Amino acid sequence: MTTTPRPPDALDRTDPADPADPADPAGPNDPADAAPAPPEHRDLGSAWRRLLPPRLRGRSLWIGVLDARTRSLAQGVVVEIGSLPPSPTPGDAAQLERFLAGHSATVVGGRHHVAALLSRPGPAQLGEADGAWAAVVYDSCAAVDVPCRVVHLAGDDTVVPVPRSLVVEHLDRLAS
Repeated sequence: MTTTPRPPDALDRTDPADPADPADPAGPNDPADAAPAPPEHRDLGSAWRRLLPPRLRGRSLWIGVLDARTRSLAQGVVVEIGSLPPSPTPGDAAQLERFLAGHSATVVGGRHHVAALLSRPGPAQLGEADGAWAAVVYDSCAAVDVPCRVVHLAGDDTVVPVPRSLVVEHLDRLAS
């Protein structure tokens, strides 16, 4: 996995923040036939779209730190973790936890939230690997007590919110 810092201006916002509770009502699984996402999810989704390159290559995890008060990117950096394997391993989860823990005291410190985006080529429909990666993000944030905004998934066509409730439901369906 490789990390690349990104400029902050793509995520600076004045729109209302999306709720920090990842158990918010499920966003669309298939954007073509799903109900519109709540405005707070669309705002963060729009910010992610502005940040992404015009053509997605490979699977990446983007981590940003949002100021809960100003709703803008804190500390001026978004990190892209590129070249992700198709499915996460326990080692990937441990590495993400270490990364988040290292930033929790200095960057997050109670008034910031983690914003995460999974990107990959293809349609933005939640697949098994996407659900597994989103679960790793939510679980890693919870493990180090870092508040996490709703994870988003970017494909070639759009960016959609992937609330924790949708991830749990999706993974339960796959397990049965």
